Amino acid sequence: MTDLAQRIKQLKDIRRLTSKQLSILSGVPLGTLNKVLTESTKSVKTETLKKLADALSVSVAYLLGEENEPVKKSVENVKNTDLKYLFIILCNGVL
Repeated sequence: MTDLAQRIKQLKDIRRLTSKQLSILSGVPLGTLNKVLTESTKSVKTETLKKLADALSVSVAYLLGEENEPVKKSVENVKNTDLKYLFIILCNGVL
């Protein structure tokens, strides 16, 4: 398994997110996310990486295995992502 797929799966587990919830949170289509997670695609667009990293509150470099520390985020980005994440958690049974 690549660092990318492995790290996304780990972060999903830590945050208790389903793939559908991560898709909604990040704005990455579920089909695209599934291709990344199953390594069915040879390349991932930079924009997709940025969206996933923002939704998971980590850097793109962390997702790619170039950094060992997952924490990132400026104060401005955290607020928007955290509100989306809170919404997902509150609607957990609905989604």
